[in-house]
Amino acid sequence: AGTSPVPADLRAAVYRMLGSVSGLRITEKVANVDGREGMAFGVERDDQRLEVIVDPATGRYIGERKVTLTGFGDVPADTILEYTSVDVAVVDQQGRRPTG
Repeated sequence: AGTSPVPADLRAAVYRMLGSVSGLRITEKVANVDGREGMAFGVERDDQRLEVIVDPATGRYIGERKVTLTGFGDVPADTILEYTSVDVAVVDQQGRRPTG
C-alpha cells in the first residue's frame, strides 16, 4: 500500500481493475486497527487472506488486514493476524504530524 494520497481518477481505475482479479473477495464493513470501517478487497494466498481496506464513501485507502483461513494452534480460522490504519492530513511542514 502507500502513504500518499492518490487522485480520484487513478483510484477509480485501480478499483475497476480489481473487479477483474480472479479470486478477489469483497467484504463490506471491515474495520481497520483504528476501528474505521470500510470495504475490503481480499485475495487468498496459502492459508491467509490479504485484504486492502477502502473507505467506500471517499475511495481512499484506510488500511489493510491479514486473516488466517485455517487457524493454527489455539488460533481459530478467520482470526485477524495483522492490521493497519492509514490516515491523511494536511500539515504546514514536511515531517510534521497533525495536531488533534
